[in-house]
Amino acid sequence: MKYRRDFVTNSSAASFLIARKPELSERQIEALADYAMGEFLGFEIISPDDSEEELLEIAHGDRWRKKQVDEARKALKEGKAIYMGGVSFYESEWELTSLFEGAWRALADAADDDHAVTIIDGDFNY
Repeated sequence: MKYRRDFVTNSSAASFLIARKPELSERQIEALADYAMGEFLGFEIISPDDSEEELLEIAHGDRWRKKQVDEARKALKEGKAIYMGGVSFYESEWELTSLFEGAWRALADAADDDHAVTIIDGDFNY
């Protein structure tokens, strides 16, 4: 646990330190892009190849409004897949911390020996 010993404002800022090579490997770039796409753009829940029944089952389970179902149906006909994600604003500090830690994990897991990532200070708890 860290303790602040300096002037504390109402700011909710925290710092971190990581060590890495200036350039990322192709594998790290792909891992980071995959992570970001999942976290920021959601995860595929239905594709254009799925049936109307599958769409309605998902929509009913997640309590979609009629307008959402109609727009999803239109997007599917245009060849687009439907993705779903979410953010908890009640736990926004945890959510933001989780995003950073997930990105670091993606980089570290995809690193070869020459592109290792070291988290020097990744503790956001004060």
